[in-house]
Amino acid sequence: MEKILRQIRMYRGKSTLWLVQKITRLWFSRWRNQLILPFMRSGFFAAVFVGAKDARPNFAQIMFQRVLIAALRSPRIMVPLFWRSMRVCVTYRCNLSCKACYARGLQEEVGKSDISMENFTRLAAYCKDKGWRRIRFLGGEPTIHPKFIEMLDLCYKSGIEVSMPTNNLYSEEVAEKFDPQFVRDLAINYSAYCNVDAEKKARFRRNLNRLREKGIPFSFSYILEEAPNEEQMQALYADLKEYLPLYIRVSIELPAFSDHNATFIPAETRKFLFSRVYSMLENCAKAYVPFYMYRPVPLCLFSTDERLKMEKFSKFIFFTRCPLSYASKHGYGMMVTINPDLSTFPCASVFIKGPDIFSFKDRNAIHEFYSSKLQPVLTAPLSEVCKECDHHTKFVAAVSRADSMAPAKFDDKQICQGGCVNLRCHDPHPHECHQE
Repeated sequence: MEKILRQIRMYRGKSTLWLVQKITRLWFSRWRNQLILPFMRSGFFAAVFVGAKDARPNFAQIMFQRVLIAALRSPRIMVPLFWRSMRVCVTYRCNLSCKACYARGLQEEVGKSDISMENFTRLAAYCKDKGWRRIRFLGGEPTIHPKFIEMLDLCYKSGIEVSMPTNNLYSEEVAEKFDPQFVRDLAINYSAYCNVDAEKKARFRRNLNRLREKGIPFSFSYILEEAPNEEQMQALYADLKEYLPLYIRVSIELPAFSDHNATFIPAETRKFLFSRVYSMLENCAKAYVPFYMYRPVPLCLFSTDERLKMEKFSKFIFFTRCPLSYASKHGYGMMVTINPDLSTFPCASVFIKGPDIFSFKDRNAIHEFYSSKLQPVLTAPLSEVCKECDHHTKFVAAVSRADSMAPAKFDDKQICQGGCVNLRCHDPHPHECHQE
């Protein structure tokens, strides 16, 4: 009875469209793992479609990948999800020290390690009152917060959905607390798994198996750092086929908060970027796991031919702008992130510090506060190359026009933001451009 009451509270006030989308995604996820994928991997299916034994994905695999990516990354689906989620950094502490962590140094900047349970309780009430329906726990590693289990309990009782990135090294108590009725996505840092010792690798796999057994939705997250390690990549592809995550998302490494004079994108990364991304895309298609780049990519990192090759799978694999530049109603507050001391950032990796979240009377006030601070940062050229770039000029014009609110404009490859806004929080070095 308690579970039924929690479900009623959770769905109260939802639109019919929202409920249809929720039911569709739930059933499609189950069908994908229990019915569709076993059939598509069967000998019969392989015999019907030419290329099933080939090194490259066959036609059906490419089409399936296109449908899956669109279901995740179409602006009409993705942007409302950003709108529904409040991002809360419950701690900047972590049980690892990853080279590619953008939050490195933030604990000293914020001056408070963990959010208090009292303040989190206030945030949960504020979240529901202001129209958010999901809390995305961030860090650091959110699961090491001493009150993390109590925070989950509060979210469940309040009918608030939960998502979070994690290194998947949490305790058994935390693993048992995850509830498939409320946990919508655990974005598991597979890059971290590649760089830990044998004991942590074993714990990572135990937790991964628990998630699968409990039916907790999870995905893989991967950072494109140095030159690829073939052994690591083969292990990743094997795990994609074994565990069938909802998707795998990848990103170029971002400078950490403490990297005040960071390289924009290392030359070594640029050398292998397309070949590595395309190889991952092909392998993900063969595993029937959707693949995308989750941070905005400068258009000049790929040639026209390279972009066309990727668009064979989907036009939503990468975007050249982010939700911060998508200035719809309350747009500049769309990704607001709350720090442990209750101060705010416009995005978890954009270090423009704002006041206490409770000082904003509503979400429009957050939008108005950050609009004046973000527009100059967004429209500033990232390098000398950007100043002469037609795509960046069109982006600046789009941000200042009302028609930038149209969802279709979000995936327009004729405009370029110039990479993640995080890069403008530093002093990046010039980069080479592939513009033709």
